[in-house]
Amino acid sequence: MSEIKVDKISPQSGTALAVGDSGDTITIPSGATITNSGTANGFGGGLVLQVVQNNVNTLSSQSITEDVVTDIDNLNCVITPASTSSKILVQVHWFGETNDPQNMVFGIKRGSTEVGSSPQVGVQNFGITSGTESNIGSADHGSTPGIAFYQFIDAPATTSATTYYATFRDGYAATTLYNNRTIVHGTSGGYETGVSSITLTELSAATIQTNGA
Repeated sequence: MSEIKVDKISPQSGTALAVGDSGDTITIPSGATITNSGTANGFGGGLVLQVVQNNVNTLSSQSITEDVVTDIDNLNCVITPASTSSKILVQVHWFGETNDPQNMVFGIKRGSTEVGSSPQVGVQNFGITSGTESNIGSADHGSTPGIAFYQFIDAPATTSATTYYATFRDGYAATTLYNNRTIVHGTSGGYETGVSSITLTELSAATIQTNGA
C-alpha cells in the first residue's frame, strides 16, 4: 500500500475535488475524526445531527391570563444548530390538568417568536393542538389528568444557541395550569402525577411542506 503525506489537497481546476471512483471503498481508520465546517451533501436524507431533551418531573401550578400565550413552567430546551440549513424537530409532551380544559390550546415559541401555530381569525383561540382530558364536566374533573403531545419542524437558520418553549393559551377565561399533577393533589390511588418533556432533534435534511404544496 502506497502512502502520500500532504497538508492540503486542492482541485487542479474549478472548485470540485473527487476522491476515488464509483465502486471504490473509502475507509476512515478507527480513532480518526472528520470535521465538517461546510454543508454535507449526498449522505442520505434526514440525518440526525443531535438530540437534546429536557425531561421535567417538577410539580407546579401557574396562573394563566386570558388571551395571553404563556410559557409552561420549566418546559423549554436549548439547542445550538451545527448548520444554518438544519431543521429542528420540536416534540412536546405535557401531562397535567387545568380548570378550563374545554379551551386549552398548546403551542411552541422559538425565543419570543411563535412557530407552527394556526393563523388567528378574530379573537378565536389558536395554537398547534388542544389537550385531552377524559372526564371533562364529570365528577372526576379535578382528579383526572390530561395530556398533550404535538410536534413541529422549524427552520431557525442560525448556528447560535436557540431556546424553544412549550406554551399554553386560554382564549376564553383566566385559569390555572397544573403541570405534572392533577388540580386536587392527593396521595391516594385516585390521584396521579406524571412527567412532561420537550425534545429537540437537529436534522441535516428535511422537507417542509405547507398545506401539501
